[in-house]
Amino acid sequence: MIKTSNIIAFLFESLILGVSLIIGVDWKFILIMMLWSIIFIYSLYRFTERVVLTAFMSTFFMFLLGAYVCNQYLGYSKNVVVFDEYTTDHIYNALNIALVGIWIGFLILEKTNRKVRSKRSSASDDYIKIVRQVSKYGFYFLYIPYMVVLVERIRYSNTSGYNGIYLGYSSSLPYLVRLLANIDPMLLFIFLSTFPSKKECKLPLLLYLLYIILTLGTGERAEFVIGFLVILIYFCFRNIPLSKEERWIGKREIMLLIIFAPIALVLLNIYGYIRFGEQYESTGGFLTSFLDIFTSQGVSISVIGYEKVYENAIPTDKLYSFGTIIDFLKYNPISSALFNFVEYTGQNAERAINGNSMAHIISYLVLPYNYLLGRGLGSSYIAELYHDFGYIGIFLGNIIYGCVIKICCNFNKCSIWMRYVCLVIINAILLAPRSTTDGFISSLTGMEVWLSGLLIWIISKFIYKRRCV
Repeated sequence: MIKTSNIIAFLFESLILGVSLIIGVDWKFILIMMLWSIIFIYSLYRFTERVVLTAFMSTFFMFLLGAYVCNQYLGYSKNVVVFDEYTTDHIYNALNIALVGIWIGFLILEKTNRKVRSKRSSASDDYIKIVRQVSKYGFYFLYIPYMVVLVERIRYSNTSGYNGIYLGYSSSLPYLVRLLANIDPMLLFIFLSTFPSKKECKLPLLLYLLYIILTLGTGERAEFVIGFLVILIYFCFRNIPLSKEERWIGKREIMLLIIFAPIALVLLNIYGYIRFGEQYESTGGFLTSFLDIFTSQGVSISVIGYEKVYENAIPTDKLYSFGTIIDFLKYNPISSALFNFVEYTGQNAERAINGNSMAHIISYLVLPYNYLLGRGLGSSYIAELYHDFGYIGIFLGNIIYGCVIKICCNFNKCSIWMRYVCLVIINAILLAPRSTTDGFISSLTGMEVWLSGLLIWIISKFIYKRRCV
């Protein structure tokens, strides 16, 4: 018997194909849209179990597809970079290969997981309660340095301008204060990983929400958007409760999100103009402002094109896909002391050419003047994979991404500490379409990640053993 959901998916795919053929969209881009929509619709089935895939496909659309959708289907071309036929063909090839890789990687683990019994945490309820209390009160205590560091960033941004953050900003606060500030959100993730009640989550999450709202004062939007998405994903995870006592997201909350999400996106887009001191003129009304979100945020697709255009100018002795990890290995305190490595900072020609960041070299080559003023294009994990390993690299890299996304979707089946790891890397996974390939790995290398887990583990074990004696 054919399911209603399959009929709806078939009708939606047919609509995309029919409209695309009528208006003359390139067949490779049609294939991209059909692949993306198949994966996105699939993620909506059993949504709470595949919410990370839904979120990733949403950021994939926002940063990589949205601008070209507006251009090809609606004729809206503001901020859209149009390349020659050869480069455009390369972009389409890369995106199609990436989507196929993600789909295969996710399905491989999903099929495997059905055959393997889920492993529930063997930790006792008493131990879990201790971890919950220690991490919660630790989060409250370190919230002060967490906010102090943010206030300093806001003041610096207001004094030096948004671009000043990228031109060599360095905190004047002691290292210990900055480390404690970085530890604070990790304690929140540990607390959430213990599956506290909805009531107990209210104050910690309200404090975290206040923090990410205030980050807008620095001129940055990504931290707010991704932070909000992580909270939303967590609520979706908890909507599959271990008991039937509470629902975390209901129909009313979903309807409010659908209504207010477009308004919030438009406001964030307007804020993007204000941060550069530019005049925002809404001459086309709400619809034009809404489309402008996708064309202004969708510059990451141009990074894939620019990488192809400038591939002979980009250093070939770099592995940009592992650039963040390489920087960590070279410039951590131990390596710096032993080998006296000189770390490149700020935005300058030396860092762009000699560094390990695709974001810096692309921005320097395409926008040399604006790059030196603090602006940039960002990166894209697809561009980095192609530069380092070609199309096969894009395919294999996205299979890995699909597997990692599926692992994160198994959040409820994991132990406390594995859930903590999932929450840490989800942030980097969602940013990958406009960020680094190894972000989800390098997100785990920070001292604050391991130090937080180690401290909570030691303190909780000590208290648990004392109570058991």
